[in-house]
Amino acid sequence: MAPLEYDDLRKQLREWCDAEHGRQKQIADMLGVSKQLVSMWLSGRRIMSVPEWLKIQSVMKRNKTRRPRKSDNARKKAIGEEQEATRK
Repeated sequence: MAPLEYDDLRKQLREWCDAEHGRQKQIADMLGVSKQLVSMWLSGRRIMSVPEWLKIQSVMKRNKTRRPRKSDNARKKAIGEEQEATRK
């Protein structure tokens, strides 16, 4: 696995986990590892083995669809508030 591929997958995993509370545990359960290990992967304190990397890659492909992030919702709310203020 090339370093860029590893970093890309780690970034995708981080974004997926950050999108909704409890996803670190969810991915840990899917992979049969501890939540702490997932946390260490995300922080860079631990490097995924090739079999773990391949499993994560497979899970990420199956879970491509993402729910809106909290920041997306906050942005939409701010836009709505601005539009409401201009109407007054």
